[in-house]
Amino acid sequence: MTTMDVAAACLSVLRDSVFIFSVSFVLTGVVVGVLQTVFSVQDQGLPLTMKLVVLLFLLTNYGGDVYGRFHLLFRSL
Repeated sequence: MTTMDVAAACLSVLRDSVFIFSVSFVLTGVVVGVLQTVFSVQDQGLPLTMKLVVLLFLLTNYGGDVYGRFHLLFRSL
């Protein structure tokens, strides 16, 4: 593998990771907005807690191959 191949593969994995991270923040905003508006939940720690929960949920369900792709990439070097 050339340096350009490795850089392209790393950027591809990074792009997917950033996409998962961005989706988690959008989903968190919607969920926290609904909780605070509909149910009148006014907790200061709720947004941070929800961000962590949603991010971990998305990483375990949809981002499992991110680690695997990095592992295969650097193993093949």
